Amino acid sequence: MRRSNVDGVERQGIGARGRFEPEDVTPSVASLGIMIDTGTMGGVRAIAHLRIVPREMKQMASIRAEAVAEVLWELKRLEKLATFTEVAERAGFKPGVNGKNLATCLDTIRRDWPHLQWWRAVNDDGRLPADCEQATFLKSAGYELSAAAGRKTILEIVGYDGHLISWKMDEPAAAAAVT
Repeated sequence: MRRSNVDGVERQGIGARGRFEPEDVTPSVASLGIMIDTGTMGGVRAIAHLRIVPREMKQMASIRAEAVAEVLWELKRLEKLATFTEVAERAGFKPGVNGKNLATCLDTIRRDWPHLQWWRAVNDDGRLPADCEQATFLKSAGYELSAAAGRKTILEIVGYDGHLISWKMDEPAAAAAVT
C-alpha cells in the first residue's frame, strides 16, 4: 500500500493495482476503516472514507441467521407468526430500523435454509405488499389476507393478533408468578 507523508501526517493511499485489495490492508486498519486523501479538486481538499470488513466480521450475519433460524423452527412447530421485533429480540439482537437487520438475516435463511418457513416473521404492523412472495406463502398456509383500508397494494393479516406469539410475559402475570 502506498503511504504519503504530507505536512507531517501519514496517509494511506491506493495500492499498486490502483484499487484497494484485501491484502493491502491489515485487519486492524480494515476493521476501523481508512481515510483516503484524494488530493485537491478545484481547490477543495477531498477526503474519502473506505471501510473494509475482515472475513471474521462478515460471519456476524451468519451467527444471527442461525439464531433466527432456531426461532423460525419454533414458530413452525407452534404454527404461529411473530413480529420482526419479537423474532429479533428472541434471537438476541435488535431488529434495526424498519426491521433491516432481521430482513438481512431472513435473506440469508432463504438462501441457506430454504426449508425453513421464513415467512412466519411478519412486519410489526401486520401489513405486507400484495404482490410479495410472503403473501403467497401465508395464503397457502391458511392465513386469510385482506386489502388494507384505502390501499389496494397493501394486505393485512385477518385476525393478526390471534396468530401472533409473544414470548414476553405480561407484567401483572410476571408479578403474580413471583409472589
